[in-house]
Amino acid sequence: MSEKQVQGTNDSSIVSKASAVERGYFDDPFVSLMVRKRARRAPLINRGYYIRMKAMDQALQNFISATSAEGQTRYIISLGAGFDTAYFRLKSKGLLDGIYYIEIDYYDVVANKARLIQQSELLTAPVLAACLRELVPDWTAPALFFSECVLTYVAPKHADQLINWISQEFPCSVFLLYEQIRPYDGFGVIMCQHFKGLGSRLKCIEKYPYLADQRERFSVGWQRVEALDMNAFYRSLDLAERCRVEHLEVFDEFEEWWAKCEHYFVLAAHTAGFRHRHHRARLLVRRHGDCGEEEEAAAEPPCWRMQQGLSQQPLSNLARVLVRPLPGGCADQFRLHWAGLSP
Repeated sequence: MSEKQVQGTNDSSIVSKASAVERGYFDDPFVSLMVRKRARRAPLINRGYYIRMKAMDQALQNFISATSAEGQTRYIISLGAGFDTAYFRLKSKGLLDGIYYIEIDYYDVVANKARLIQQSELLTAPVLAACLRELVPDWTAPALFFSECVLTYVAPKHADQLINWISQEFPCSVFLLYEQIRPYDGFGVIMCQHFKGLGSRLKCIEKYPYLADQRERFSVGWQRVEALDMNAFYRSLDLAERCRVEHLEVFDEFEEWWAKCEHYFVLAAHTAGFRHRHHRARLLVRRHGDCGEEEEAAAEPPCWRMQQGLSQQPLSNLARVLVRPLPGGCADQFRLHWAGLSP
C-alpha cells in the first residue's frame, strides 16, 4: 500500500468523524481541526462512526476511572494514531492527570498529523520495544494499548507477535481493539472487496473471521476478554443516549445499520496483573457492582431481531420492523422502527 493510499484512507475516515460530530452524534471540538475539506456524510455513515468513537472513548474513560485510585503513573499507548484526537478530548476534560499518552506512528505522521498508518514495520514488537524503552520508564504501571482499525492491515503473524509481546512485557495492561469481522456473508464479501479496492486489504479478518476467533486470539497471555459486536455495544448504551442519537437525523436504513454493526467489534483484553489489581474493571459496558464470568456472558446484549410486519398486502408493500425490548420494561414493551421495502 502506497503512502498516497494511506493518506486517502485516513482523510476519508477523519472527514466521516467530523461529519458525525457536526451532526451532533459525538462531542469532539478538536476533530474539525484535522479536516482539510469537510463533507456531510449519509446518516448511515454518521451512525457508524458514532458507534466507533463512542466505544473507544467509553473504554478509554473506563480504564482511566478504574486506575485513578492508585495515585501512580499510568500509560495510554495509541498504535497507529494518525489523526486521532482522543488525547485532546481527554486532556480538555482533565482526565489525563498522572497519565502519559503516547502515540506510535511514523515520524512525519506523529509530527504533522498528516497520515494514518495502516501497514508498517513500525508496529512490530522489536521496533515498538525500542520506542517504549525511551518513553515508558515503568513497564509494571497500568497501561492501555489500543488499535482502532490499524492492526487489521498488518500481517497476522506480526500483529499476533505484537499482541503477545505486550502481554508478556506489560504485566498490568489492557489491549483495546476495534476492527472488522464476518468476511464470508454477502455484506462481508462486499466490505472486504471495498477495502481491497482502496489498496488497504484486511489482512487479519480471514484468520480471525468471527468474534469467537478474536476471543481465542487473546486466550494466551490475557486472562479476561470482553468482546462485543457493535449491535451488542449499542444495545448496552442507556436508553436516553440511544433516543438522542435516533432523533438527530431522519433515518430509514435500519437493516444496513444492523448489518454494518454486525461486521465490526470492540474487544478489551486484560492481563492477569491488571485483573488482579482491578478485578471490577469493565471497559466496554458500564455496570453497577461486580459480576462473575457467567453473569458477564449472560449479560451480553442480544443482537436486534428482525421481524416482518404482519400484513395482508402484497410482498412489495410489507414493512420490516426492528424490535428492541426496552431495558427494565415489561415483557411486551417494545420500541418499533418501520422501514418500507422496495418492490
